[in-house]
Amino acid sequence: DSDESLEPIDIQLPAEPQYNLRRSTTPNRQKKSAKDIEMEIEREREKQMCVVCQDNKKSVLILPCRHMCLCVECGNRIARARPLTRRICPLCRQKIRTIMNVYL
Repeated sequence: DSDESLEPIDIQLPAEPQYNLRRSTTPNRQKKSAKDIEMEIEREREKQMCVVCQDNKKSVLILPCRHMCLCVECGNRIARARPLTRRICPLCRQKIRTIMNVYL
């Protein structure tokens, strides 16, 4: 039977996207001020920035940990780091095997 020669394989599928869609069941009685909205926008901008330099947008994916936390400049700097033990993800400290530029 041909089914006997089949062996299981491990497949890693991308994680389900997680969205912060919590909604209150009670109406929001307090309207957000312009200042609150500006602060939210600024927090969102900060989340997009490189965790190392905080100057450029994140655009590099680190493998195998899959963190997207670096800009191209910092990614290149870390990829060329000597000794090799310094080539680690700044978030989880896992050894970097590959970096990939991500275009959004």
